[in-house]
Amino acid sequence: MENCDSEMLNRAMRNAGIRNGFDEIQAEFSAFRDFKLKWTRSYKWISFEVSDYLRNAPENVIQSLAETVFARIRGEDRTAYSEEVCDYLNSKEFLEENQGMYLKRFRGISETARGESVDLLDCYRRLAERGLVEYDPDLVIRWSSVGDRSRKFGRSSVLMRTIVMNPALDSEDVPEEALDYALYSQICHVNLGFGPTREDDAERYEEMLDKYPGRVQAETELRRLGVNL
Repeated sequence: MENCDSEMLNRAMRNAGIRNGFDEIQAEFSAFRDFKLKWTRSYKWISFEVSDYLRNAPENVIQSLAETVFARIRGEDRTAYSEEVCDYLNSKEFLEENQGMYLKRFRGISETARGESVDLLDCYRRLAERGLVEYDPDLVIRWSSVGDRSRKFGRSSVLMRTIVMNPALDSEDVPEEALDYALYSQICHVNLGFGPTREDDAERYEEMLDKYPGRVQAETELRRLGVNL
């Protein structure tokens, strides 16, 4: 199966679009930081901007994705992504091709996991030693170098297996247990993976968080410090 290029992308979107009643369909790859697909439409005309992280996707993956997108445009919001799309986006191949590009596009993050006061790899090692997580050599953990106005523990990308923690936690005043839990919460999010739908993600995420001993105490301490899940 050939990999996708602009011509294949347009062909897949055009074929799916015609079957869904559109007369003019355009599509192009765009260099978004995050993985996404945007469209603009007017009556029977529609134009797509597709994340260039899919530039090397097999043609059958693009074709399947196109069918799902048009189903959602028709109002079928619960349409699931196909197994082939999920398998590709969760694959080692996809990660190796795109993680480095994603990190270059992500401005305002540290070069390493070491902050001014806290090395996040120490937190990661403690979690692994306690059996709460399995060591993942592909997981990237960084500090945000700018303040997070949302006051969240951090943010994470499931597809790029990347975690960026709030610099408010880079302090000797943050207890290890609270810091470890904050990182654990982001690892759990990454480990949800990319599934056909997100219907059960919230329930699965809560089940993961509940496995952390002392979750309630850690969340209480983090709220006291002004950050939250």
